[in-house]
Amino acid sequence: MITYHWETEKLLRICYSDIVSGDELIQSALEIAGDARFDYAQYVLGDWSKYTKTEISQEDVRTLIAIMKSVTQICPNVKNATVIRPDETGNALVAFYKMLGDVLPWQIEIYHTFDDAFAWFGIERPAHLPAER
Repeated sequence: MITYHWETEKLLRICYSDIVSGDELIQSALEIAGDARFDYAQYVLGDWSKYTKTEISQEDVRTLIAIMKSVTQICPNVKNATVIRPDETGNALVAFYKMLGDVLPWQIEIYHTFDDAFAWFGIERPAHLPAER
């Protein structure tokens, strides 16, 4: 499941939980691209702290990058941090996204803690985000 949380008008947190499929990943990217608030985003946080399984292929990630090429033209100065668990589950796909994302104008980084992601953003971490492990 993928849900969106506008923490502030400039900060979007995308939460991935339970089982995340490639179709859902692509459909949600198309949906959020149509949200007018996305035009003003400066920070996008991919929160992978609560997923249990992914059914995402490399081709799904390539499709996501193709969609993002158009989206990033509207808001090119976004910092995109992804927070993943410090284990091996699903980390390869996130690294693949970062590698393919080099063609995008966004700055993309991967972290294991919210604190590190927000330090890189250069903004204060909202207190209600999940506690660090």
